[in-house]
Amino acid sequence: MSLTDRLKRLGAVHRMAPVEPLPPREPAGDVAGFEPCANGFGTFLMRERFYPLTHAHGCHALGEALGCEEKTLGVLARDRRMGTFDVSRALFLDTETTGLSGGTGTVAFLVGVAGFEAGGFRVRQLFMRDFDEEPALLFGLSLLLSERTGLVTYNGKTFDMPLLATRFVANRLAAPELDLPHLDLLHAARRLWRHDLQEVTLGAVERSVLAIVRTGDVPGMMIPALYFQYLTERRPAALEPVFSHNLLDLLSLVSVIAAGARACRGEGRGAGEHYGVARTHDSMKSPGEAVEGYRRALAAATEESLQRTIRKGLARALARAGRGDEAAAEWRLVSERWEDLEALEALAKWAEHRMRDLAMASELVERALAKLNSPLFRSIRAHDRQRAAFLLRRERLAAKRARAARASS
Repeated sequence: MSLTDRLKRLGAVHRMAPVEPLPPREPAGDVAGFEPCANGFGTFLMRERFYPLTHAHGCHALGEALGCEEKTLGVLARDRRMGTFDVSRALFLDTETTGLSGGTGTVAFLVGVAGFEAGGFRVRQLFMRDFDEEPALLFGLSLLLSERTGLVTYNGKTFDMPLLATRFVANRLAAPELDLPHLDLLHAARRLWRHDLQEVTLGAVERSVLAIVRTGDVPGMMIPALYFQYLTERRPAALEPVFSHNLLDLLSLVSVIAAGARACRGEGRGAGEHYGVARTHDSMKSPGEAVEGYRRALAAATEESLQRTIRKGLARALARAGRGDEAAAEWRLVSERWEDLEALEALAKWAEHRMRDLAMASELVERALAKLNSPLFRSIRAHDRQRAAFLLRRERLAAKRARAARASS
């Protein structure tokens, strides 16, 4: 008796309901203006859109992104090596996928790519009607990548590019040059606008920085479900909001570059943006530019907590620039207004090493210890470490003062 017969006797095999066949695949021309593209791996669909450089997307024309100077791009990317990044030869890329968390089973069913050409900005959207068209789509994408010298994405370093690399491997295709110079604008947006925005998703940056309000846009979390619905029902019209969403994402990448470059040139729109630029210069070890940025931020700041943060950044930058007396003046303002522990420590160091005023340094240490001994500060996690550091400084200062007293007697 076969295993199947035994399972039937045990009631473990049930008659399955007949499976409804999927609707036939629609002709290529029926998908929202897409045209078939064939290569040695099969067929996928693609449509193109062309925009003049004067086309405004939000508060920036597309052509503004081409005016970025090398230094500005280096600051935007927080990488001086990116100063040679050529926006005019970069490939702008955004994917729409069958899942939002990545992983081996996640597939990019729509890949939007774009780039500057003579007189404008060309957008191409590569779409697969079913999973068997993925090899052809990926090969088509590899050809487009080979024509460009850089990449521009939004979270592409973490999501889009690792996902595409995985799909090339899964389809046993020779991976194109995916390690091109890569400007991931999510990281730039975090540095520039996290102080003003509750989140730095592309949508949030569009609304608050680029003055773009999408109407009728499909939420990104719904896109995988819409594609699976399309696979079942074969209604191309259901995917038109997805195509539109992807197109707007690509145009927004260009406007984010223009807005970020404006901020990095010192033409920021507020204290938070100036502060983000100043911190970027700080992290790139450019204290002179950082000082200028902090001063611009301070002039625009109205919120007291932000003023305190900016003044502290300014004082640190001045110290790194070798302008110790100016830094001490800023630390003094911070200590007098907010009784800030970092300011008291910096002033104590300045008094001890620069002014050779051990009495002043000791007084500043005592002020810090008095603050640390208050009930409010005892509950702070770093309390013990900070208190130990000030106690050690007090002990060392006392020893130096004693030696100085003996020497003078």
